[in-house]
Amino acid sequence: MKTWFLCITVFCAMFGGVSAAGARPLVPASDDQVLVRLGPKVLPKGAQATPQQAVAQAQTLLEQARRDADPRPAGLALGLLAPWSDDAKAPAEVVVMRATLQQHLHRFDQALAALQSLVERDRQQPQAWLTLATLHRLQGRYAQSDLACQALLSIGQQLYGQACQAENISLRGDGARARAMFEALLAQTTQAPTRAWLHASLAELHGRSGQPALAEAAWRAALSAAPDGYASLGLADALIAQARMPQALQVLRDQPASDAVLLRRHQAGDAQAGAELRQRQAGADLQAGAAAGHARELSLYALHVQGDAAAAVALARINLRTQREPIDLLLLAQAARGAGDRAALDESLRLAREMGLHDERLQALR
Repeated sequence: MKTWFLCITVFCAMFGGVSAAGARPLVPASDDQVLVRLGPKVLPKGAQATPQQAVAQAQTLLEQARRDADPRPAGLALGLLAPWSDDAKAPAEVVVMRATLQQHLHRFDQALAALQSLVERDRQQPQAWLTLATLHRLQGRYAQSDLACQALLSIGQQLYGQACQAENISLRGDGARARAMFEALLAQTTQAPTRAWLHASLAELHGRSGQPALAEAAWRAALSAAPDGYASLGLADALIAQARMPQALQVLRDQPASDAVLLRRHQAGDAQAGAELRQRQAGADLQAGAAAGHARELSLYALHVQGDAAAAVALARINLRTQREPIDLLLLAQAARGAGDRAALDESLRLAREMGLHDERLQALR
């Protein structure tokens, strides 16, 4: 569920620097100027962290990466887990954290392989199964995701297993059934983070059903349960879909100026946000193969900021090689409509049929 917003946050790191060949030295204005924050204090040099210590530090770094839209803390977190990277019997919490970090950094195949190996030696790993279900889902493999959801149920994780199933049911277009499942689960829990997650799932369901007003209400419920940057972006999207631009800008006002936030501010009519995105892009130095890992973000930039729909189509197609969430197919269709590219639009619709995805927003573009 959170995947496309997490993925879009790497945009800042890609478009925030200057090329190595033409780099200018950064001279601090004073001895007090902060150049970069490296996250939590690590153990002294030569000291060996326990798995629990490494996982706790990695979690803190991952939260920083998500909050600041900066992938570098996630890379540092992977480094903390390096002592167990070649251990076939690494502690489960290390494997799950490493896979979560790999997912955040778009290393989907590595994450899948690690989690699959873990559940083969120990089926009693609910977080591993839930992450496996998510990874299969974001790549459009709903049948494999179903199996991971069923595994959650088989080890006694009824709430998470049912929520996992409801997500896949909603993606296939049975919104009424999925909605009833989510509402029943909400009635069973008072835990704020879980309620926020379930409300966010309902919001995404309503969004795919072409009901932005209902999506807005669900996003507001999610934020009421547990304030979260992801839900704030979802609420902004729902408001933009209703052409309520001042309200969207109000939601985004206090959010960190990540590229995900700037992109939405630009869509809501903030010219300064678009100018800042262009400035970041102008200083970018994309290494060979970078587009393959972050093509969704590049496609969104090309479509909504540069106004280059043809380039957005090409990048959206690259993105679909690794990611097939509803937003990815919708992005190709929107870019195709903008470019007058009927073949690309038909491609998006065909992929949706093959996956079993039903999205009213996509159907409206046919």
